[in-house]
Amino acid sequence: MKETCRITVLLGMRIYVYVHNRFPDASLVSWQESQASISCASYSERENRELRNIMRNLLGRQATGRCSFSQHIGPENLGFALVIAMRTATLELSISVLVVGKGNLEGKLTFSTPPYQFGQVARRYQCDLILMPMETKSSFPQIRRCTTVLDAVRQMLAYQPGTRSGQYPLRHVHGIETAKRALLLSLAGRLHLLLVGPPGCGKTFLLSESAAFLADTVDFWVRSSMSATYLLEHQVFSLVAGGRLVLDELPSLQKTALEAVRTEMDDNPDLLVQAAMNPCPCAATGLPGYACTCSEREKQRYWHAIGIPLLDRFDLKVRLKPAEDWSTHIDTTVPDWKERMTRCRNHPPSLQACSQTTLKASRILDLGPLTARGRLSVARIALTIAEWDGKMMVDQAAIEEALHYRSFRPDEES
Repeated sequence: MKETCRITVLLGMRIYVYVHNRFPDASLVSWQESQASISCASYSERENRELRNIMRNLLGRQATGRCSFSQHIGPENLGFALVIAMRTATLELSISVLVVGKGNLEGKLTFSTPPYQFGQVARRYQCDLILMPMETKSSFPQIRRCTTVLDAVRQMLAYQPGTRSGQYPLRHVHGIETAKRALLLSLAGRLHLLLVGPPGCGKTFLLSESAAFLADTVDFWVRSSMSATYLLEHQVFSLVAGGRLVLDELPSLQKTALEAVRTEMDDNPDLLVQAAMNPCPCAATGLPGYACTCSEREKQRYWHAIGIPLLDRFDLKVRLKPAEDWSTHIDTTVPDWKERMTRCRNHPPSLQACSQTTLKASRILDLGPLTARGRLSVARIALTIAEWDGKMMVDQAAIEEALHYRSFRPDEES
C-alpha cells in the first residue's frame, strides 16, 4: 500500500514521506528526544539496526531518540524523514513538507518508480513544499528538487511564505530611514551589517521584515544555545551560502560561535551576516526616560565579548534611535527595488574598481585611521551606493555616505 509518513515535531512542523504502492495512505510518525540510540517500538531488532545504520550514514553520527508510527513504513523512508526532522527540529519551522522518494545509505533521495498521485497527497495534507529527486520532470508549483538531506534542509529553510507578491517588503516599517537604506545596501551588495540601538528601536523587526527580500534563499538565525560545534555539525555555513546569517542579540551568543562566524566572514564570499545588539549591558543608553547604570568596565567587557576583529568585519554599522518624529515621516518606498537588487547583484564590485575607488576616496577625504580592510570596505560600499542609485560613477556623496557607515565607535552615545 502507498504510505505517507508524517513526522510531527516542534511548533506544528510536519514532514510527510510519500511511498509508492497501491493507493495513497498516511502513517503518523512521532519522534521524541532521548539519550538512547534511535529505535522504533514496532520494529524488529534487525529493522532497528538497519534504521540506525541508515541514520548514521545520513547524519554522520549516531542518532538518538524514540519514534513510532500508526502504520508500518520501511527504515529507508523513516530514516530519511527522521534526519530531516532532527536537522530542523530546533529551528522553529512551521511548514508542511512532502518528501517524494526514499533515502539510501549514501544519504541521497531516490525513487524506484515514477511518483503516482503525489499531487493529491500534497493537497490532502496542505503541504507547503514538495521535495523531489533532481530527475523529476513534474512542474507542480510547490516542487523543490533535491538529492541529499542537506539539499532538503536548505529548501525548507529557504521557504518564505508570501514573499512572491512583489510588494515592497519594508512598506510597514516607518522611520529609521538610515537603517533601512543600510539594510537595502547590505542585501544588494552582500555587505555585512550591524545594527546597534536600545530595545524597541526596531532592530529585530527590521531584520525580520527584510526576510521577504531573501525569497528562495536561506535565512538562518543563530541562537545563544548554538556553539561552533553545532554550527559546523549542522553545516549551517553551507546551508546559508547565498542567503543570510542573522546574529540577533550579538553579545549573548557563544564565543566559539562568534569565532566561527568571524572565520567564515573571511573565507566564505557567499556568506552575508547581519547582526543586532543593544548599546550597553543594561540596554538603557539612548533610551528616553532611562539612565544607563553600566560602569565603564562593564561596557568594556560587553564590547570585548564581541571583539574588535569581528566588529571590523562588518561593512555597515548603524546606530538606531528609539524616538523619531513620525509626523514628518516621508514615505521612502522604493518601487523599483527588484530591478535595483538585480542590478547590484549582477554587477558586484571588482577588485580593480575597489582599488580605483579607494585612491579616489583618499584624494577627496581624509580616511584617517581606517585599516586596509576598512578602506576596501568603504570602496565596496561606495560602489554599491552608486549602483543602487543608478549613477554612472562614484561621486563624493557616495564616498561620504560610505565613510559614515564605517565611522563607528563603541563608546559613542546613541
